[in-house]
Amino acid sequence: MMIKQADPSLEGFSITKKDLERILEEIPGFRKPKIFLEQYPTPSWLVAEIVFTAALKGDLGKRASDLGCGTGRIAAALAIMGVDEVLCIDISCEDLVDAKKNLSKLGISDRVEIICWDLFQGSLRSFGLAVMNPPFGVHRRGSDLAFLRTAMRASNTIYSIHKYNEESLKLIRKISSQEGFNTEVLGIYNMEIPAMFESHRRRIYRFPVMLLRLYKG
Repeated sequence: MMIKQADPSLEGFSITKKDLERILEEIPGFRKPKIFLEQYPTPSWLVAEIVFTAALKGDLGKRASDLGCGTGRIAAALAIMGVDEVLCIDISCEDLVDAKKNLSKLGISDRVEIICWDLFQGSLRSFGLAVMNPPFGVHRRGSDLAFLRTAMRASNTIYSIHKYNEESLKLIRKISSQEGFNTEVLGIYNMEIPAMFESHRRRIYRFPVMLLRLYKG
């Protein structure tokens, strides 16, 4: 399916949030999800919510990055919403092959650069706007904070999803303040993850997540 990219402007968008969600729903999840990387697909409705919020706040510029991009849902959304240069960065080169195929099917691969890189090692270049659904840190403690620190060194504005609890929010606010960032809670949502690994004992896991906007200023 080839699509026309939106042009965020004061006159509105050429695609609705619901239509964007439908397009993103066609992007498959991980063929062989790796539990140690905490690879879970980001729900299409949440990706659409993030990028539309970023557009309305004027945060979509010429460059944006999907950190830990997996199969490319967030990267696709950014390109569809009119970002000229999107960096799709993930440590799993295998999954990036699938991401490239998914982006090609949508006709937006010319806007997206695929980069196989370990974000725990820092950043390769400026990210522009950074958008991410980082590992929650269940299997590698502090993974989400490591992603945040990498993003803060290469971006002035970050949209990030984290498991919600007051202690985590307090810690993120503290780290952000130390790095010169403000922290804005954009919303708290119920997220569902289907059973994907042998260790999962329930058919669906439900838990609250918070969408944060971190920005310098």
